[in-house]
Amino acid sequence: NQTIVTPLDEGITIYDTLDSSASLYSLLVFTGYLTPINVLDSFFYSVGVPNMEVKNVFSKEIIDRYSPSLSLNSLYLLRNALLANKEVDIKDCLKKYFLSVLTYFDVLDEKNYQIMLLTLTSILFNQNEVRSEVNAGDGRCDIMIIPRRESVALVLEIKTSSAKKQLSSKQMEDRCLSALKQIESRHYYEYVMNDPNIKKIYALGFCFNKRNVEVLSKVIDK
Repeated sequence: NQTIVTPLDEGITIYDTLDSSASLYSLLVFTGYLTPINVLDSFFYSVGVPNMEVKNVFSKEIIDRYSPSLSLNSLYLLRNALLANKEVDIKDCLKKYFLSVLTYFDVLDEKNYQIMLLTLTSILFNQNEVRSEVNAGDGRCDIMIIPRRESVALVLEIKTSSAKKQLSSKQMEDRCLSALKQIESRHYYEYVMNDPNIKKIYALGFCFNKRNVEVLSKVIDK
């Protein structure tokens, strides 16, 4: 049920989509892969995926193009590890992914890692509501997964290194602890605390450093 706001241009060509996200959205609308939901004004529209069949096509395309290193079995294992709050399994699955898609010399900022993790979780939990930059509690949560079918909500906060140097395991764990403290001190979990369908809330603090990943978690009492 989520939508995006974009201008629509009937005069676009396939080459325009290389330079403009609005042109890409226009192409997807005029080919039927997205559908206009509301006319906001003479220029902007809210558009969304028309049905579950198209949504599944998008998910498969993202898996094939952007997650070739993760087999469907690996995706399944990562999803189950997140729902079961298994830190070691989460770390192992993500590390395999980043080892295959990044080189040693890649240095990404927090936003890059957030987008990569958001893409993965959107695929893994496509029956649920996966949101980023959620206004929750006393701040903005990086990623939140709000269940529609499962009874587990996930609150994710991401940290990276500000320098290009390699972090030690202890430094990465400290950043994970900082992420968990941020979730608690800013009460991000309050966004889902009063939902009667949610039985468990897991807070997860991630630290990414080049191709390395560390994760620590905590169960939030309801």
